[in-house]
Amino acid sequence: MRRIFKLLSLTLVLTALNPLASAQTVPPGAVSKIIVGNAPGGITDIMARLMAEQLTAAEGRSFIVENKPGAGGNLAAEFVARAPADGNTMLLIYNSHPSTPALYPNLSFDPIKSFQSVGMVAGTPYLLVANPAVSGATLAEVLANARRSGKPLSFASPGAGTPQHLMAERLAIQTGVPITVVHYKGLAPGQADVLGGHVDFTISSVALGLPQVKAGKLKAIAVTPDQRLPQLPDVPTVRESGVEGFVKLGWLALVIPAKTPPAITRRYNTAINQILARPDVKTKIEGMGAVPLPGTPEALDKTISDEGAMWGKLIKDLGIKAE
Repeated sequence: MRRIFKLLSLTLVLTALNPLASAQTVPPGAVSKIIVGNAPGGITDIMARLMAEQLTAAEGRSFIVENKPGAGGNLAAEFVARAPADGNTMLLIYNSHPSTPALYPNLSFDPIKSFQSVGMVAGTPYLLVANPAVSGATLAEVLANARRSGKPLSFASPGAGTPQHLMAERLAIQTGVPITVVHYKGLAPGQADVLGGHVDFTISSVALGLPQVKAGKLKAIAVTPDQRLPQLPDVPTVRESGVEGFVKLGWLALVIPAKTPPAITRRYNTAINQILARPDVKTKIEGMGAVPLPGTPEALDKTISDEGAMWGKLIKDLGIKAE
C-alpha cells in the first residue's frame, strides 16, 4: 500500500511538472498537427515542416504538417478553430491573418477570438522590385519621377486583400502617387509580368526577388526593414526613401484553439523560442530569406491587434473585397 501511495505521489509530481501531458485528452501516441492554409512548397509550408521536425525532437512525440489550402486560408483556420483544445492542433498563420475579419465578415468562426497566440516564428523582409526600364534607381526617385510625369505606376499584386496589395494602396495614399493595382493569382506570376515589362513594380520576397535582382533582370528600389539588407547594402530602406510607417516585415506565427489550457500555450512558446535560438535552425531560416522572431504570446497578440486595426480601416475605406 505504501509503495502504491509513493507511485501515485510520483505520478502526480511528474504530471504537475509536465502541464502538456496533464492536459492531454487524446489517446497515447496520437500525432500532433501543424495546419497550413497553403499548398506544399512555399515558405509557409517549409517553415511549418521545420517547426514540426524540431517540436518532434523537443517534445518526444510526433508532429506532422497537414496542408488545407483554399478560401484564402480560411479552410485551415476553421479546421483549427473547431479542433479539440488539447494541444494537438496548431495553425501556422502569416501577416494576412489580422485583415481576415475585414475581408471575410461572414465567416462561421471568429478569425481572431477563435485562437490564442503561441508566438512568432519568423519574419520575412520585403523587396520593392521594378522593371529596369522604370525611371529611377530608388523608391524615392521612382515616386518623384512618377509624380512629375503624372502617369500612374502599375503594381503587380498577388491577390486582392493580400499584404502586398494593402501595402501598395497605403503607399499610394501616403505619397500621393497614383498606383494602378493589377491582381494576379500569386506573387510569382505577378513578378513574371514585372520581369516582362508589363507592370512597373511589385513587392516581392527575398527568396523570389533577390535572384532576379542579382541577375540584373529586376532592380531593387527599396527594402522594408529599418536596416539595409546585407545582401543588398546599396539599396535604401523604405524609411530612407521618405516613407514612414511602412510594414517592415512579413511574419509567420503559431496559434492554437482559443480554449487550450494556458499551460500548454506557454510550454509551446518556450519550446519554440528555444528552437529559434539554435544556430542550426537560425541558419535554415535565414536560408529561406527570413529571420527568426522569438517572442511572447502577448507580443503576437499586440501585432495582430495593431495590424488588424490598420488594415481593417484601409479595407473599409477603400471598399476592398477578397477574391
